[in-house]
Amino acid sequence: MKHISDNKRLTNAFKTIYRLLNRLEKGLDADDFDAAVQIGSKAPEITDNRWRNYIKMLLKDGYIEGVDIRTVIDSEEDIDISEIQITIKGLEYLAKNTMMIRAYNTVKSIKYIVK
Repeated sequence: MKHISDNKRLTNAFKTIYRLLNRLEKGLDADDFDAAVQIGSKAPEITDNRWRNYIKMLLKDGYIEGVDIRTVIDSEEDIDISEIQITIKGLEYLAKNTMMIRAYNTVKSIKYIVK
């Protein structure tokens, strides 16, 4: 049986992923986009481990590119995002989810009006 807290955790995960990709998309226009500041592990206010896992997932699934993952001392990973970029697939993800957010907000508004 699913717990409400599990759904909330998943929702928060997707919100964070959306936020990371959205910041990368907005960075396309910036001459001085600083990935460490905009999407570094401290930017989305999540744990370093969660941030590392999100970056690895996004890279593996083709939503981002330009990430260098190196294993350093004691099998610890160093993730370099200085050359990170959003891909076409990442832009498609943003477009689809933006439409879903708008649809959700519309349905929510209609529900409020109907009551």
